Amino acid sequence: MHKNAGDISAYKPLHRKIHIESRPNLVTARIMDCVHDFSIVMTHDGNVITALEPSANRTPWSTCSGALEQFQALLGAPLEGESGKSIDKGMQCTHLFDLARLAMANAKTIGTLIFDVHVGNGTKSGEIEAYVLRNGAEILRWTIANQKVISPGPFEGHVLQGATIWPPEVNDPEIRTAALLIRRALLVFLGTNSSRDARFAADLPFMAGACFTFQPANMAESERPANFRILEPGDFGPNA
Repeated sequence: MHKNAGDISAYKPLHRKIHIESRPNLVTARIMDCVHDFSIVMTHDGNVITALEPSANRTPWSTCSGALEQFQALLGAPLEGESGKSIDKGMQCTHLFDLARLAMANAKTIGTLIFDVHVGNGTKSGEIEAYVLRNGAEILRWTIANQKVISPGPFEGHVLQGATIWPPEVNDPEIRTAALLIRRALLVFLGTNSSRDARFAADLPFMAGACFTFQPANMAESERPANFRILEPGDFGPNA
């Protein structure tokens, strides 16, 4: 999913925030980090999604907003079970689709849910430290080296490239969710830092097929938005 990151000692840390507000038959959700800001208003009848209003408030590529129309493929999807499994995720915005899955999973839990995901350099050279807070309480922390979890615990040895294969002893859905949040944030941390100077999606051929923007036809015309900038960690811009 990303080029060999090389020396990460100068990489800026990443802070990603996810906010989910669930009310009867309505979920609002937002995901923000240094280059992304997506939101969803999702209506449901308690069983399936009945309406979707996605927004792309800040994107790293000019074509990202084109995925909003593709997102309507989730209409009618059940809130529970393997919803969205048959959808071509390569034609979706990865971050928006992940946000939708989180919103669906928490649609019936009335209240506010906030995830804070932090990724940065570890205490030793070449290591990455990542952790997740759920409503302010830490629920998972990893030390990572060479795309593998090296911290003790059930995830030790978990490979962070390729398909997601959970250790069989990790059955808690909240922990699996936190682990997936770290995996996604790690991609943003490595990808954003290693491609800061890229002006066109075509400059990153190793990303081909990863999402809507990196489909071949879209890559050819995708570029950084005119107002693009990489925000500082924790700076989510206006109205964050």
